[in-house]
Amino acid sequence: MSYEVVITREGDDWLADVPAVPGAHTFARSLPSLFASVREVIVLMDDLDDDAEPDVTFRFEVADELVDAAVSVRKRRADLADLEARVQAETAKTVERLSRAGYSVRDAAALVGVTPGRISQMAPTKTRAADLGRKTAAAKKSAKSTRAKGEAMRKAAKAQAQKVK
Repeated sequence: MSYEVVITREGDDWLADVPAVPGAHTFARSLPSLFASVREVIVLMDDLDDDAEPDVTFRFEVADELVDAAVSVRKRRADLADLEARVQAETAKTVERLSRAGYSVRDAAALVGVTPGRISQMAPTKTRAADLGRKTAAAKKSAKSTRAKGEAMRKAAKAQAQKVK
């Protein structure tokens, strides 16, 4: 069940009332203390299990524009966190689909707008292994080419040295 809590201010104290639960009200000197006390009062007065975590929404009835602005910022931050979670889930799904379709980590990163390292963290293990295999094959080819160039340079140097003699 969801409970709406009406919060007011009297002097230096914050007061909380839960209209849906008769007799459920409390006070505290700080909001964090008030938030904890409200949950305890709801559990006690509504006869909930001791380990229950009631869903609580707070409505501030305070004649203070600064409190109103802070509450507005808090709501926007909560909305932003919710949006961020949805975007992260959508990103992970898209990365998985790109990986399964054969896109490289770098291409997927460019398409989605994150780093290749982040793509590697999100991509399915099979795709990461395949990408690692491609990197390993490229590194072997590069090493082979480097060895061949080194050998050619040694032969050329040896031939040059014999000409000088």
